[in-house]
Amino acid sequence: MLARIVVAASLAVFVATQAPAMLASGKEPSAALSQPISSTSRLANDATLMAGRDGHFAAKFVINGRPVAGVIDTGATFVALSETDAQHIGIDSDDLVYDHTVATAAGDIKAARVTLASLTVGNVSLKDVDALVVRNGALPTALIGMSFLGRLSSYAVAGDVMRLVE
Repeated sequence: MLARIVVAASLAVFVATQAPAMLASGKEPSAALSQPISSTSRLANDATLMAGRDGHFAAKFVINGRPVAGVIDTGATFVALSETDAQHIGIDSDDLVYDHTVATAAGDIKAARVTLASLTVGNVSLKDVDALVVRNGALPTALIGMSFLGRLSSYAVAGDVMRLVE
């Protein structure tokens, strides 16, 4: 129950605070994506992201071998994808069971829990990442939440730079 509340709150905060700015800008969220800049560290796989003009750490992630535009969201418990993104990465929408209720600023929505075979940004790659799929229209872009970030050795933000270390 607590996990549902945290997921709901994360989605609500993102939708309430970020979606209006993305929609008002008149640009697709992917238009402002930064590309990961690989570090020269030889001790660990890492990636460095630069914040966009809007202050968000957006990038093209590779999920199940396919590129997906996303935003790092440390307030999201799970990685969250739209149905379209899920289909794009090979998840059969007929297999999804929308049995998790997630509260957002726009009201309750249903989500299906899935496991992503892999999620990669730059040189950082994890396998078997927990995620949620939500109906189209519920998210303006994929959210890369704590089900990914929490499995890293570390992640840190210093000014306009975020570093992820596997």
